[in-house]
Amino acid sequence: MEEFPIFLSHASRDEALAWQLQELLQKWLELRSSEIIRKGRVVFRSSEEGSVGGGTDWYAEIIRILRGAKLCLTLLTPNSLHQPWLLYESGAAYALQPTLESRKLICVLAGGIEPYDLPAPYQRLQHRTLANKRSVAALLRDVASLVLGQDPFPSEEEIQAITGEIEAIQKVADSQRRWATVKPSLIVEASDGSPYNIEHLLQMADKRMVVIGQNLHWLSQTRECHDRIMRFLSDKPGRSFDIVICDADNEKAVEALSTVNPSMEIDDNTYFHHLKAATARFLAFRDRCHRDGVGTLTIHVRALIPFGATVIDPEGPDGLIVLQPLINHGPKAAERPQFPISKATNNRVFSYYWRCFDTLLNFGRRL
Repeated sequence: MEEFPIFLSHASRDEALAWQLQELLQKWLELRSSEIIRKGRVVFRSSEEGSVGGGTDWYAEIIRILRGAKLCLTLLTPNSLHQPWLLYESGAAYALQPTLESRKLICVLAGGIEPYDLPAPYQRLQHRTLANKRSVAALLRDVASLVLGQDPFPSEEEIQAITGEIEAIQKVADSQRRWATVKPSLIVEASDGSPYNIEHLLQMADKRMVVIGQNLHWLSQTRECHDRIMRFLSDKPGRSFDIVICDADNEKAVEALSTVNPSMEIDDNTYFHHLKAATARFLAFRDRCHRDGVGTLTIHVRALIPFGATVIDPEGPDGLIVLQPLINHGPKAAERPQFPISKATNNRVFSYYWRCFDTLLNFGRRL
């Protein structure tokens, strides 16, 4: 049975990028070792034609190869970041490490993915990114160290020899950056599957959170989420939580929003009924916070809010804005793409949007 020292885990939609990465690693190892040239392929990709023989139990074969590999590379892009199968393969590779220092699992970021996008299990591991040539060089050094027992940085001659592969992989990776300054995360099937849902962002926030939306129906009615918000407010002095929703008393605005937001499929109530109910629940939640002496929770209303947004720590260095375009407030509302904007990496765009949101807060009506 064929053995592969490198196991490359990736999403099927990233096949072109994974193939370019495979070619880069193959060429690099061939430059370092004549034994690699004799051996042939050293990188296993399950999506590669013929990688698993016909009639073979593909699951058992993948686990066998993963168990025998010296290194597992997990290619993380907007297509793969939260794919269950990648998490499974990555978890298996991590568990199979003989020691934590052996670094059998290395995350490779591409397509605009930044470290703050990574789920918690990945954040503890030093990553490499294909958007930076120094990081690519460090990845090649990792590969040589783990596969060949060498520890070299690529020489200028070696870099020149594989320049074509490096340029090709950069071109494919850059093509996945569909936005230059605001990059989309996955379109999630449910809000609790999003890396930017309220629960996750509450764990990231230090001082402040602002949530903006039409009626925030789910947030208004979920007691468990209310409990988490109260813990956030009470765990540290000076914290605040702002909620901005549409004004249920502005009949013309509600009528306009009802035109683009038909009644929910789950019941016969209109958008107006859901907005009124959400407003009442938020006021009851605010009173609960005041009664328990928990932090500062403020409810704001505006006539029209044609988008969704969640902001954490806008005044601090690690501020983050997550934008959501408006589709509707019904069952499809959670299936919206999310556009994270980091203050640390994109201060200009972050500051522009936060000025807009801050104005929304200052000139809105408080309940």
